[in-house]
Amino acid sequence: MKELIDEWKSNKIASATFHFDCGGDSMNETHWSFTIIGDDGVERDGGSDFVGLPELENMVYDRVKFYECSDGHYLGENGTVDVTLNDEGDGFDVYKNSMEHWSETLEIEEGLDIDPELGEFIYKNVDTMESNDAWSIDRGQDDVLINYKQDCIVTDKESEMLSELSNRLKKMTRGDGAVCTLEKAEKIFGDNYDEISYCNSDDDRWRISNDIQGWKDGEPKTELLVTFMNEFYTEKTSNNN
Repeated sequence: MKELIDEWKSNKIASATFHFDCGGDSMNETHWSFTIIGDDGVERDGGSDFVGLPELENMVYDRVKFYECSDGHYLGENGTVDVTLNDEGDGFDVYKNSMEHWSETLEIEEGLDIDPELGEFIYKNVDTMESNDAWSIDRGQDDVLINYKQDCIVTDKESEMLSELSNRLKKMTRGDGAVCTLEKAEKIFGDNYDEISYCNSDDDRWRISNDIQGWKDGEPKTELLVTFMNEFYTEKTSNNN
């Protein structure tokens, strides 16, 4: 440590900053920048080279915890670690300043008025019905995936009702009229995050599950519960521990 402090002082370094961007189980890009004290006493850019850099970097990794392991929900963090000589001149103060990045799935449940004949068909025959994502559609799969409860014959009229339902849901998932709006994401997630934005420009996805409908035998099925989903990038200040 003494050699590092001596090198620091001889190079007239005022502060050093470690810039990092970690996530995806990797530290990714890192670099250093230095501020030096000129002969006139004015602090100025000192570039990124320093003979004691390996020891300085090892000290940062020893004293600072970085959260690079991602799980799909937590994505990573980026920021800086500022290093300065302490007031006694016999050690270093190290401070991490970073933002955490997350992916949150917003789910909104909407009740839709439907024809009771369609409701009865879904009640008896359909387990789940959901939109396929663009990745699946690009590979030749239908844009709607229906899992039936049992083997059944679907009449032309029933097929037409299902098609009309899926077209109705598609209209609800597109553009400014999408169900999972940024405003709704900010309302639901806003207390936990500083910044919220769309993950992508894709339409909302939707899913119909028979087991959440609450339907019963002999009762008209005139309301259908549909779950709409979309992903949002979220950021918040790290606890910096």
